[in-house]
Amino acid sequence: MIVNTSRILTMDYKVPRMLVQNPEILTATPISPTQVQISAQSPGVTHLNLWDEQGQVYTVDILISPDGRELEQL
Repeated sequence: MIVNTSRILTMDYKVPRMLVQNPEILTATPISPTQVQISAQSPGVTHLNLWDEQGQVYTVDILISPDGRELEQL
């Protein structure tokens, strides 16, 4: 992902619980029982943990890069 962008993750299961390892880098917002919007806040690497209704944990590794367009403008 690039800083100041967002994506919607659509899962095959309901996500009753989630946790972002570093909320300074990434925010996650539930938008439906099976969808989570993730937003890149600053460059870095973090993990998003998603639980299903049976308590199974799924981990998503997320790499956020700086926006090169900002450098072009400078």
